[in-house]
Amino acid sequence: MKNLSAIIIALTVLLSGCQMITGGSDNNTESKSADGTIIKTKNFNNDPSSPIEWKVSVKVDKDGKTIRHGESIRYSKSGKIYERINYVENKIEGTRYTYHSTGNIWKEQNYKQGKLDGECKRYDRKGNLTAVYYYKQGLPGVGLKEYTNLGAERKQPNFKVTKVDQVRLANRYKLKLSLTGEELDRVKSVDYYLGDLIEGKYFHNNLTKARIINEKEGEFSFEVPKGTMLNKTFNMVAVVKNKSGLFSILQKKASVNVSN
Repeated sequence: MKNLSAIIIALTVLLSGCQMITGGSDNNTESKSADGTIIKTKNFNNDPSSPIEWKVSVKVDKDGKTIRHGESIRYSKSGKIYERINYVENKIEGTRYTYHSTGNIWKEQNYKQGKLDGECKRYDRKGNLTAVYYYKQGLPGVGLKEYTNLGAERKQPNFKVTKVDQVRLANRYKLKLSLTGEELDRVKSVDYYLGDLIEGKYFHNNLTKARIINEKEGEFSFEVPKGTMLNKTFNMVAVVKNKSGLFSILQKKASVNVSN
């Protein structure tokens, strides 16, 4: 009887551990691994009777704080994996995967030190590539490519710079900025800037923002007083956000050579 009791106790402990790893519903379960990390679980709405929403690998740092370290897995209410994120010392590191309900990858995003960095991709529910885009240290870059469900590359909007010479009439020279092309219906918003991108590729917040004319147009105005001249090449930037939430960073040089 003693042996039977011991076997029952051992089986109970084993089954409890398996329930936690595979998605049990105990809101306070945790398991310590050989490297000292602990797997903690969180249920939907913090309700122990609900399915598990998160399994998070954590550890205690040198200051005694509990931080994320290792893989965190997020689940849908149906129990399917929704997201896999790897943390190193509380910062996302490596490739972050987000999944469709079909089990196929939706987003494949690379991180360094907690910031988007490198090539990122998106896929449709069938696993077909729909977008490739780039970041560096959390900054969006040029080079967005999007694809139709037939695999054809989508055209990005054209970035147009129109020169308006008002020097003789108003001592002023304007550059009007707009978008043209077939894909304008996919544009959610656009902002225009003046300045150089980092490495000629990556947008940053130290650029000068254009005056807004309407939701799709902007302009820069330069004073050219009597007896002066304006001889400069400007780098104009359009930050286009499309309806899928992706950014297309467009740029165009505009040379101005006028005198008054």
